[in-house]
Amino acid sequence: MAVPVQRVEAVTVRHYTSRAGDPHRHLHLQVNARVFAAGKWRGIDTVAFRDSIQAINGIGHAAVVCDPELRATLAAHGYTLNRDGEIVQLARFVGPFSKRAAQIGMLLDRYEAEWRREHPDQEPGPQLRRSWDARAWAEDRPDKVIPRSGAELRQRWLDELAGLGYRDRDTPMQLALELPGALERDAAVAEVVPRLGAGRSAWNTADVRGEVEQLLARIDIVTDPAVRTELAEDLTARTLKLCVPLGEETTPEHVRALTSRHVLDVEADLTARLAVRGAMTVTATQPFAVDGLDAGQRAAVAGLVGDASTIVIEGAAGAGKTTTLADARAALAEEGRRIVVVTPTLKAAQAATAEVGARAGSAAWLLHQHGWRWDDTGSWTREPSEPAPEAVLRRGDLLLIDEAGILDQDTARGPLAVVDEAGARVALVGDRRQLPAVGRGGVLELAHRWVHPDARVDLEIVHRFVHTVDGATVPDSEYARLSLAMRDGACSGCAARESNPQPAD
Repeated sequence: MAVPVQRVEAVTVRHYTSRAGDPHRHLHLQVNARVFAAGKWRGIDTVAFRDSIQAINGIGHAAVVCDPELRATLAAHGYTLNRDGEIVQLARFVGPFSKRAAQIGMLLDRYEAEWRREHPDQEPGPQLRRSWDARAWAEDRPDKVIPRSGAELRQRWLDELAGLGYRDRDTPMQLALELPGALERDAAVAEVVPRLGAGRSAWNTADVRGEVEQLLARIDIVTDPAVRTELAEDLTARTLKLCVPLGEETTPEHVRALTSRHVLDVEADLTARLAVRGAMTVTATQPFAVDGLDAGQRAAVAGLVGDASTIVIEGAAGAGKTTTLADARAALAEEGRRIVVVTPTLKAAQAATAEVGARAGSAAWLLHQHGWRWDDTGSWTREPSEPAPEAVLRRGDLLLIDEAGILDQDTARGPLAVVDEAGARVALVGDRRQLPAVGRGGVLELAHRWVHPDARVDLEIVHRFVHTVDGATVPDSEYARLSLAMRDGACSGCAARESNPQPAD
């Protein structure tokens, strides 16, 4: 039974430093797991609370960035904030002053440089940059430093700032802010729905409120908290009217049961294209007799070289999916047919290039070649273009999407349109049980559902895991078995116990 909460107890923990010991003022919100509801203390619905995080983060961010007193104080001392809530006049000190920021910046520069080498004359889109940022922050997270005296830290920071050339500003800044009454509200909410749809297929009211608050911070709505709250509530209500409910029944507020017409249209388009291809006749082919391949891999090569309009190859990590693709490429080349390989990410493209023996590019590269462009909200449009020869597909060519399990729906729509226009074939290779897409996923699930049964291949034998015995490398069949058991999820606890048995009494 769920009842409305009447009282919540929470505490904030104020931190002044980052894990690396650099200045970083921030708050941690800790909420009591017991709340007062319907006359007594009860356990909080943690699912509902977790699904409200978007609103909590958005409201907290806007409360700081849009606070009139803070902005006036900063302006009086010569400082202004940018759209991201950072102090403009201190931006040049962030990199050299922050050890973690410097590390993140170097990682982002490296990711972008690697991507640009593979995609000359292109610009990375917002989703790609978000994935780089998440990857950079997750890489090499430092341990916490030993606490030090606050006065000592403050003096050290002041000395470092002075050494970097910082001097106190003596000229106040004139604030030029957006007045709440001047905001075109319907135009503002038109930006909210695409941003929500760029990250997920469905959302709830809290997700909408969080995105609205982020919008108010970006466009500099600095006003009294009560006015900002009224504005946020109105924009949230307007946005909810633009959303499409996923069902007719009333659902709890925290359940993500809202979507948009664009999200539904994209999935309907993907489903229609895959269903038409799955209904096409497939000529049965005999598995290729290729040395070193197991039965599943030989069947996969036969499918890739055959005439199926769509092929789906799925298998666990280490099942030899990419190795299979190399043999398929060679077999297609002997028949004078071409295989074009794309992947969701640059890293996967680099791995595919090395292992398949054919140049691989990202799906974004293929889309850019064929005229697709995206804006800051992640919305796609298409313009006339002249693609490079290596991006042109001909009838009978095979477009192979490797790591298709992490391909998002908006990106997948383009390659499927390209192969339909060219009369080419498409193969999706990956694993639905591995990492999901950064945006709206489920592409491989849709392909698996609609592909012709004779064009679906499951690789069930793991080859990658090995161990050393008397100096020789031999397959580790037990580790592979445990890996498959954990992947299937039939008894993950059993797999964990077998991999780490307890000593006997």
